[in-house]
Amino acid sequence: MKNRRFQRLATLLTAAVLLIGCQTAFAQMRIVGVVSGVVTDPTGATVPGAKITLKDEVNGTKKEATTNSSGQFTFPDLPFGAFEVTIAAPGFQTEVVAHVSVVASQTTDVPVQLKVGQQTET
Repeated sequence: MKNRRFQRLATLLTAAVLLIGCQTAFAQMRIVGVVSGVVTDPTGATVPGAKITLKDEVNGTKKEATTNSSGQFTFPDLPFGAFEVTIAAPGFQTEVVAHVSVVASQTTDVPVQLKVGQQTET
């Protein structure tokens, strides 16, 4: 009788330890994605200092970034879903890329070539 109780107690303790361990492992999983890209002009030269706005198409939240000296931008740690990317730079037309899909654990590349002209209001 004592042997069965001990076995049941040992089984319950083992199950509890496994459940706690699994919760820790799931908490460390990342279910986010990344949007990145390079902004260029019509000649293929990169455009540093362009303002990039990322808007979640579902809830409307926005994030902003600026392209670096190589014309690159990155938005890390994004939830999966659809986003709109708006790119603005002095001397260029504002470009909008809609329905950019973010998938968990992947980088979505959004290359943008700006057109020369007046910057439009965003």
